[in-house]
Amino acid sequence: MTKPDEDDFSPIDLDDDLVRQAILETQGREYTDEEIEELALEAAEQSEEFKELESRQDQGLWNYPFEGADVFLAVDEYGDEIILTDLDVIKYLCSNIVRRELNFFEIDKLDKPITRSELAIVVYAKVRACFPNYEIGRERLKTLLDALTNNPTAEPGMTIPVWNGRTPARQPV
Repeated sequence: MTKPDEDDFSPIDLDDDLVRQAILETQGREYTDEEIEELALEAAEQSEEFKELESRQDQGLWNYPFEGADVFLAVDEYGDEIILTDLDVIKYLCSNIVRRELNFFEIDKLDKPITRSELAIVVYAKVRACFPNYEIGRERLKTLLDALTNNPTAEPGMTIPVWNGRTPARQPV
């Protein structure tokens, strides 16, 4: 390590001197380091930015948004990126879409039927929202739609399930 020159100074020291001088002029007395820290923390706790940072920390997103990163990547226990397969996407879509009487329905919008032609738009939007790094071109979208709708002998979870028309009662909030 190199030794700092006498001309080098820390901006923190400059700020510290300014803060101390401002406190002396406004309060009429000098504060200890502990008192200054306590005052700063009390003021910070009331700010919206501090509350947002605390919320992010509670969610495990302390450093979010990450500089230069557009999306989050799923990683395994070794930190390697998990590469999604078509089967993963199909399973996700099958758990979010049902069909009944030549119409399809999103699980969270059971009152709005989706036609076969609209299904392509819904599938594309859901895949792009949930798996932003998954490449979904025209051919892959067609393959996904065929697997979801034209494969009645597939194992459960690999084709859009038939819905019986019932909706669960909602719990009062």
